[in-house]
Amino acid sequence: AKKVTIYFNDRIVAHNCEVMVLDQSIFKLPRLTLPLDAHHGPFSFRPGYSSRWGAYALMSKGFSINKYIRGKVRYDYRAKRGHATGVDLNYTSSHIGSGAVRTYYAWDKRSPNAKLSDAIAESTLIEDDRYRVKWQHRLDLDQHTNLIMEYNNLHDKYFLKDFFSGEYEAETDPETYAALTHNRDNFGLLLNAEKRIDHFYDRIEKLPEARFVWNPQEIGNTNLYYRNETSAIHFNRKRAHSDNDDDVTRLDVFNEVNYPLRYAQVNFNPYVNARQNYYSKNASGKEDITRSVFGGGVDVSTRFYRIFDVQGEPLGM
Repeated sequence: AKKVTIYFNDRIVAHNCEVMVLDQSIFKLPRLTLPLDAHHGPFSFRPGYSSRWGAYALMSKGFSINKYIRGKVRYDYRAKRGHATGVDLNYTSSHIGSGAVRTYYAWDKRSPNAKLSDAIAESTLIEDDRYRVKWQHRLDLDQHTNLIMEYNNLHDKYFLKDFFSGEYEAETDPETYAALTHNRDNFGLLLNAEKRIDHFYDRIEKLPEARFVWNPQEIGNTNLYYRNETSAIHFNRKRAHSDNDDDVTRLDVFNEVNYPLRYAQVNFNPYVNARQNYYSKNASGKEDITRSVFGGGVDVSTRFYRIFDVQGEPLGM
């Protein structure tokens, strides 16, 4: 580079950049911005060969719009699959929170035929344009409350397996949801919604889910501790490639009282509990189903230990 400007703890800006190999210029850039705290480098080039892709070259270039918005552009070529490109974007803001957007588009020469059944789709290959869009976002409203959202849209159920095997192994069926949580020392509250986006997945939607948890708290000075879990969920089962849905509403209330004791070195915790359920219908279609379950027991625990006075240097340390 003919000119380099360094902004400490922020970025490096280079002007009139030139990549040289054996004293020969192979690449020129009028301007290059290198984020100093980015998780990836400005350039990435990974060649290789695999049985699924053939010879391939995976390339990306990092960029920075400002200190709040950064990302990278991808361009990949696979001899057996063709060309693909995408953009990854990371953003952060004190007002709207932080998040990441992932996009990828492939002109695939050997795409599984998603219109066929799972048994033969991957063995019947066609040319097809395939894509993915992923958006993750988090907003901390205060020290006790946060909103987490994720959106996933795939062209077909084999996409991640073909192009992002690491993500596929971690989550074969990515979800779309929005969850608002509020947690205090004494209680927690969750409002959640889960929605199916891709019609080729079986999914049980939660539209919506509300959950309240009262952590164990002493009742006055009685040494009796009470806890409660209450939830209300509307389930909607979506079957793959089908418009036939099953939905049901469930109310669930769980109460428990315990009386912890200690005798000598042994801890005793007797408890009683009760759970009540309500279902708007059951599998046979009968409506307004209620159920009650009562329980109790005693948890017993203790610890045995001894302290040894050891001198010297065990294991040479």
